[in-house]
Amino acid sequence: MTLQMVNVGFGNAVASWRVVAVVAADSAPVRRLIEAAAKERRLVDATKGRKTRSVVITDSNHVLTSHLTCQKLAAKVTGGSLAEEAENAGGAAHGAGAPHDQPRPLGSDIRSRSSVASTGRRTPARGAGAD
Repeated sequence: MTLQMVNVGFGNAVASWRVVAVVAADSAPVRRLIEAAAKERRLVDATKGRKTRSVVITDSNHVLTSHLTCQKLAAKVTGGSLAEEAENAGGAAHGAGAPHDQPRPLGSDIRSRSSVASTGRRTPARGAGAD
């Protein structure tokens, strides 16, 4: 058996055969699991100060926090088969070339073409309204 390591972010790795579960970090039970592991000195923080997006649980009952998403980590642990399944399922449901798969143009995150003036009233953006 060859030792296969899985990158959990920032050069940190875990042995793939030791991974029991990869779960999202946004639920209350997982947060309590992280706190309990920290108290018992079983927590490995691989986030480097970034937001914790996923939690890896090992067979030795150690808990690793990562900034990578669950889908990315699960794909790395399984060798990419989960990523291919998710891609195929997403492609079948949304069709090829779905808008969320393509990069957004610069400035596309602007939600409104109006701005709030210093008076607190909404005024149209420059050149957006008729005079």
